[in-house]
Amino acid sequence: MKKVFTLVLAAFAALGVSAQYVCTQKGTVLNYERTLTVEGNTETSEIVSTVCEVSTAADGVVTVREQTVSPIPGTVMGKTTEYSVSTYNPADSTTTLIVAGEEDSKQSIVEMIKGQAEAAGAVLSDGQIAEIEGNIKVKGELVLNLSPNMPDGTKFKNQTLTLTLKMPQGSQIIKINLWEAKIAGREKVTVPAGTFDCLKVCYLQRTSAGGNVDKSYVTDWYAEGVGTVRSEVATEKNGEPVAVNVLKSIVKPQ
Repeated sequence: MKKVFTLVLAAFAALGVSAQYVCTQKGTVLNYERTLTVEGNTETSEIVSTVCEVSTAADGVVTVREQTVSPIPGTVMGKTTEYSVSTYNPADSTTTLIVAGEEDSKQSIVEMIKGQAEAAGAVLSDGQIAEIEGNIKVKGELVLNLSPNMPDGTKFKNQTLTLTLKMPQGSQIIKINLWEAKIAGREKVTVPAGTFDCLKVCYLQRTSAGGNVDKSYVTDWYAEGVGTVRSEVATEKNGEPVAVNVLKSIVKPQ
């Protein structure tokens, strides 16, 4: 169970939600550098997020789907592929960031397990993948609604996403809470990709499973038309970040 718990935590830590606060140009590739510090050891890796689908509804609402490929912590070659969805409503300039949705969360876990198996030299069959999918139930979603008109200090409601994993020894329940989310101000942020005027968002991500509890204090900086340009995760409130993602480059389609 500890292994599954660790993998799920890694997946959600890697979910770099994007935000008009989202890049709406299909084919755009956002390259990030992640610096992870564990027990005094620092590891640097690359994360690639691609805007793979963009659609516009009759009411003008734009839906963006991103694919993010990142390494699995603790493995040499293992990678995981995750998906996230955002919408932008030009009528009120609101970007809805689905930090973790039902279907995307399930798919992310399946992709993560596939990546772990491949790193160990195994390839899962279609039947095995179908069985894994059938043993994962997800309820709820974690959402942030962002607008450039939001005043500093704006708070978001607390939210919970619940994953039920059917295992040989019985069902295991993992709960992921998004708590204390708020707009923490506007800041100019400089990263390798450039300097951006950003909306700063802070929240507590609390994950519990099998008696284990993990708390992550997250700070994200969002730039209009781009999405996340910097993200920090600390294990203690106001503590030093143990994980930092910075935007290295933006590659537009030809």
